[in-house]
Amino acid sequence: MTLLLIGLSLFFVPHMLSSIAPTLRANVITKLGEIPYKIAYSVMAAAGLALIIIGYKTAPYIWLWAPLPGSPFVTHGLMLPAALLLVAANFPTSWGKKVKHPMMIGTLLWAVAHLWTNGHVKAVLVFGGFGLYAVWMLIKADWQKAVAPQAIWKNLTWIIVSVLAYGVIRMLHTL
Repeated sequence: MTLLLIGLSLFFVPHMLSSIAPTLRANVITKLGEIPYKIAYSVMAAAGLALIIIGYKTAPYIWLWAPLPGSPFVTHGLMLPAALLLVAANFPTSWGKKVKHPMMIGTLLWAVAHLWTNGHVKAVLVFGGFGLYAVWMLIKADWQKAVAPQAIWKNLTWIIVSVLAYGVIRMLHTL
């Protein structure tokens, strides 16, 4: 469980820095420089993510609640929209951008889907942590951003890429 907690800390500290302490972040960038800051940020987040995965796999199952009724249906029902939104966050699509903050909404759906099925402490730490982070970022978000229309082929490509990503993720869960 220690690796999991260290991983969560390493992942979320750099992600939360700009919303909790923007002047501290600005000072660090001034001292290090923008590129070294981005490298440090990326290394810290990647190390955190690796430790989250290792910590999750090695932490014991301490159950808080049994899987809720209809768990597989709810989880799989939420995961395709979550995949569509997560891909839309980094893809030139009109529909996904109309949601304004598809990455955070997709992350929230992903967290809820997994908490519905996994009622153990390590799941609450990981999925609850990501869910709370998504809620925090949605509260702090700028909802006035304009959305540029995109060509229909970009929207269709986004849907295909999202469905393929969802399929790959489903396949990886069976390993």
